[in-house]
Amino acid sequence: MLRILSVGVAFVLLGCQFFNKTTLHLKYKDYPKNSALKTASTLTPPKIFFNAHFVPPFYQKEFKKALAQQIAYFLKDKSAFTFNVSGNVFFLLKRILKI
Repeated sequence: MLRILSVGVAFVLLGCQFFNKTTLHLKYKDYPKNSALKTASTLTPPKIFFNAHFVPPFYQKEFKKALAQQIAYFLKDKSAFTFNVSGNVFFLLKRILKI
């Protein structure tokens, strides 16, 4: 009985240690730093808004950094097609309550 109880406690402690933390791993290419932009227009950074209750501030900064670097990489990539993009992107993340 004691052995079963100790194994159960060990699983609970390990589960809390490994599965309780929320993690975010963003992987993106590094854009070439010495190449010139292909366009002559001035670019403004995108305005990104997050629901602060759903996305913690640290992850908001990581998302913004990853998006900015991907946009810069796309604009500086010599093999990319040349076209104008404009529009809005809307992400909706809902928290579903389990009862």
